[in-house]
Amino acid sequence: MIKQFYPYFKKELNTALFGILFTATVVIIELSQPRLMSTIVDTYIPSKNTSMIIQTGIIMAILAVFGVIIGLVSVLCATKASNGFAYNLRQALINKVQSFSDQEMHQLGVSSLITRATNDINFVQSTTLQSLRMLVRAPVMLVSAVVMAYFTNKRLSLLIFVAETVLSILLYILLKKAYPLFVSMQKAIDKVNKTLQEGLINIRVIKSFVRESYEEKRFEVSNETLMHASQKANRLIALLNPTMMLVLFSSTLGLMAYGSRLIIIDQNLSVGQLLVFINYMIFTMNSMMMLSMTLTMFSRSKASFVRLAEVFNTEASIDDKSSNPANIIHLGQIEFEHVTFRYNKQSPIADLDDLSFTIQSGQKTGIIGSTGSGKTTLIKLLTRLLEPDSGTIKIDGIDLNKYTLNQVRSVMGVVPQKNVLFSGTILDNLRYGNPSLSEDKAWELLAHSNIDAFIKKQDQQLNMQVYQGGVNFSGGQKQRLCIARALAINPKILILDDSTSALDGATEQTIKHTLNHYYSDLTLLMIAQKISSVASMDKIIVLDNGKIVGMGNHQSLSKDNLVYQEIIASQSGKGDFDGSGD
Repeated sequence: MIKQFYPYFKKELNTALFGILFTATVVIIELSQPRLMSTIVDTYIPSKNTSMIIQTGIIMAILAVFGVIIGLVSVLCATKASNGFAYNLRQALINKVQSFSDQEMHQLGVSSLITRATNDINFVQSTTLQSLRMLVRAPVMLVSAVVMAYFTNKRLSLLIFVAETVLSILLYILLKKAYPLFVSMQKAIDKVNKTLQEGLINIRVIKSFVRESYEEKRFEVSNETLMHASQKANRLIALLNPTMMLVLFSSTLGLMAYGSRLIIIDQNLSVGQLLVFINYMIFTMNSMMMLSMTLTMFSRSKASFVRLAEVFNTEASIDDKSSNPANIIHLGQIEFEHVTFRYNKQSPIADLDDLSFTIQSGQKTGIIGSTGSGKTTLIKLLTRLLEPDSGTIKIDGIDLNKYTLNQVRSVMGVVPQKNVLFSGTILDNLRYGNPSLSEDKAWELLAHSNIDAFIKKQDQQLNMQVYQGGVNFSGGQKQRLCIARALAINPKILILDDSTSALDGATEQTIKHTLNHYYSDLTLLMIAQKISSVASMDKIIVLDNGKIVGMGNHQSLSKDNLVYQEIIASQSGKGDFDGSGD
């Protein structure tokens, strides 16, 4: 798994190596201090050599200052490398998500992807920082201290060996049990994010149905699940520190007792050597504590690495592998040839079943049907947000898969069923698909979508701020701004997915008249549930339960098509809707 993430760390490798080198240097300096102190205690103090005591003390002070400076540089290097790693990882994750179709987004879940891009990567970053600081320092200090202790006194070094063995066994047991708890905790965070996201996005619905108390309880359940998962994991890890301190104090006590015997009775150990040995014991135990902290973070970050790898290993179901960049869309003619699609691939019933139709370039086509008939799914197939199970979709007589995704989507102006505006200004939103759009052209597009009068009344006009999600605009205003944004890319095909539902009849007819007058060569697909929205179209396709049950103009369908007649009757209360008015 580490190999999979190495490319994102490779750019920071030199910085990390410098940090490791400086960390190792600091460890060597720290380990040299007890030796110098031992020399003072065993040699210079008994001989009352004041000048050498002062000289050695100055050397120790210089080494200490030098160690602080190098230690600071090592921390800066580790911080830079870990931040860079997190930046590269987050950027790659977002790029990967951008390639996903609706199918992968549904499979992974939006709330889970948010958690992975924030919480999981932040923890990976913290683990990387801890590793660059501690995972080098601890082993170097541990090995060096053990070796030096062994050569100082072999019998006393056995105490360190026993202590390290006990700690290693305890550490292994704790980390093995902690990993599944950390996985559960990350899943609980996903659930909290999902509940919170739904509550914030649908706050108006919640208030309108007076369901605040219900949502509070729903969030309380997911929040309590996270709390219990965190408590289980943290309780287990909390045992680590007191256990290590117990072993450290017990080992130090044993060392003092046995060392005193060697000094007083056996007289083969000096006070300075015992002092050095105690320092090495402390260094050894501190190293084990640092290792345990780092390995604990590794255990938790392993869950994050697995979750991130799941995203990177998810193959996008839609790609450009079979495309030919030489193909160019000139006209905007659309053909569906026996297209079938299922959201659930195991289902015997297709969501869209054997669709076949042709829309000529410049033709204005309405697609109508009851809720769930497959209208929006048809548009997702056309824009390659989904891939058909069978059949062929063509534009200008060429299979859709023979175009690159950019070629297909750059000629399609899409106004989605759910209107989306981004935070920024009105001009920023209009330039979303066409960054070079001029202000004069922006005003022209606003006029064509019949919202220019409203914008001109605002103090900042084109520079009026749009809040996140466009919450400072009404539904109809957002729809018209979205239509203007779709027209800004000068599309060959314009798709309005129920995008006039919030408009009054007069405004809708004005926009349709403008589209017919100024964009006569534009292939228009208007998906609607209202008969008035599609009655004046050149062609109307009637969908019912994923199948085409009628095709023609308003007059022919109102005479011959039962489903179309039922829609007219349900909306007018009588069957005499004539479809007049353009």
